[in-house]
Amino acid sequence: MLGKDITMRFSESLNNNIFAIQRSKQIKFVSKNIEVINLDILDFAAFAQCLRSIAPDIVVHCAAIVNVDSCETDKQLALLLHCTIVEVIASNTPLAKFVYVSSDSVFDGEKGDYSEYDKTNPLNYYAKSKREGELKTLQLFSNPIVARTNIYGFNVPQKSSLAEWGLNNFKESRSFVGFSDVYFNPVYTKQFADSLYQLLLNNFSGIINIASDKVVSKFSFLFELGKTFGYNCSFLKPLSVEIMDFKAPRPKNTVLNNSLVADINGNIPEFLLGMRMFREDYLNLNTKEDNYEKN
Repeated sequence: MLGKDITMRFSESLNNNIFAIQRSKQIKFVSKNIEVINLDILDFAAFAQCLRSIAPDIVVHCAAIVNVDSCETDKQLALLLHCTIVEVIASNTPLAKFVYVSSDSVFDGEKGDYSEYDKTNPLNYYAKSKREGELKTLQLFSNPIVARTNIYGFNVPQKSSLAEWGLNNFKESRSFVGFSDVYFNPVYTKQFADSLYQLLLNNFSGIINIASDKVVSKFSFLFELGKTFGYNCSFLKPLSVEIMDFKAPRPKNTVLNNSLVADINGNIPEFLLGMRMFREDYLNLNTKEDNYEKN
């Protein structure tokens, strides 16, 4: 979901040669300066050999297990992908500029408006493993970027991300719920990719929040999504997260303060613009004008 948009954004400069690693042949990129490598990065020996052969100047780690309850069930896998793999990357590309894509979930959600300097307190193992990955990144790389965020977008082929799940419910006219008491300021994957590219051009290093300019609840996010796509939003109902019996606890307010990214880049991703961009890209997914296509 994120990797495809980062790949396309970086490929816009023909001076960049991009190596996109994916486990299966899901996306074929049209751009000539993109080479797709089919590889499971958790095969550490094969991944290490791949990194050494490429000798990249920049490595962006955006693979993650985003199912929070799954991370609670398989903690070892979550730790391997979110933390241990940083050691593999560091030992095989020690001079690379490393970007670790982290999460707003490293905070406990008690206050919101979290700055880069606020104390972390992850509530579940997804967030704990992400925090461990942050610490490992800061320990092993001299000038990394740790980007905390909460993204939305679509997968190729489609999966069940929050936005895709919401759109499928709207499309099928099914009644469904959105949490009215969980707050965040999400950013569209293409906007995240653009913000990250700007940070690299500006030679930024350190921890930074990449988030949109608008605070929304999960319910209002889904409502805005349905409205942007022209669906009947009456099928969406508000619900409190308090009544849910999740395996892993969730923070209720992970809103990120975006003052630093505004200072560095001179702009903040606009939520409503991101929604419109998402709609255009989603509807054009299967057209010939796409920059990538399904095999």
